[in-house]
Amino acid sequence: MKGKDSLKDAIYNAILESIISQEYRPNQVLNEKTLVEKYGCSKSPVREALVSLCNDNVLRNIPRRIASAVVACQKKFQQGLKFRLVLEGGLLSANCEKFGAAQLDCLEQIDQACRSATDDIWSHWAFNTEFHLRMTAFCGNNYALDQL
Repeated sequence: MKGKDSLKDAIYNAILESIISQEYRPNQVLNEKTLVEKYGCSKSPVREALVSLCNDNVLRNIPRRIASAVVACQKKFQQGLKFRLVLEGGLLSANCEKFGAAQLDCLEQIDQACRSATDDIWSHWAFNTEFHLRMTAFCGNNYALDQL
């Protein structure tokens, strides 16, 4: 690894992958000491990764227990997906006339790249994110784009 930030990012990504793969379950407490042992590093990059995951609302911090964090509830993620569905569905319904061949071709290319990225969850995630942000941008609603 190159430097502290790279190690923090690697640990952040490893914990996030463990959450996505359900190695860590909703409401499970993650202990800093256990993660330090698991990743064979000092406390600093683990703590920084946990703080970043809390800031990104992936984990919740437990008050007065700096060394622990809780995996956010799956219900919160499901609510976020429902919000996106309603928001995007409404935007598309109200703005479908703005989509021409160029916009549809762009979205189709991103969709194909997303479907091809089956072996790498991070590539799939990046293409999926790009698709939804681009589609929202084509609707011309900057407020909705900021919310996503």
